[in-house]
Amino acid sequence: MEVHQFPREPPSLNTANPAQSTGPSASGITPVAKPSAPSNVITVNLNDLVETGDTTNNIPLQAGDIVTVPHAGIVYVIGAVTKAGGYILSNDRSEVSTLKILALAGGMTPTAKSDHAIIIRKNEQGQQQSIEVDLKKVLKRETEDVQLLPSDILYVPDSRARAALLKAAEVGVAIGTGVALYRVAYR
Repeated sequence: MEVHQFPREPPSLNTANPAQSTGPSASGITPVAKPSAPSNVITVNLNDLVETGDTTNNIPLQAGDIVTVPHAGIVYVIGAVTKAGGYILSNDRSEVSTLKILALAGGMTPTAKSDHAIIIRKNEQGQQQSIEVDLKKVLKRETEDVQLLPSDILYVPDSRARAALLKAAEVGVAIGTGVALYRVAYR
């Protein structure tokens, strides 16, 4: 967070320059004086203030101060996960990895193709690039976890073959249960 503190005395206006005067001009329009540039910029760590109670970062604000809070980055998770969506990154905390974001998304579905996940990331020129990630190996700690950056998209594809096998198993269990109930009822 940045705090821009302006001088406390009112800015002086040069009445010789009509662009800075406060009276009406010949056209009948009252020009507005431009605010002076910030005289003091203070950067404050909000995590230290809020979480640890460190009051050295608790500066008093006065009229005319401008407080700027940077936007937190968002990482998106889509595909075969329990809760797809955007997840906010905290600026001052540890980096977010694929495992952490999967934990936030509630894990993968049973039909997830975890060995073919992709991170979609924009480079400095604004072009999209794809980074393949084998989440199966990451989960088994056989390969390094990948750090995610703000605006990254983690896509976990769905396996149609697994989905078909799961559906066939569900149908098989339903038929087996129906046959067993029929035999019990009519015996």
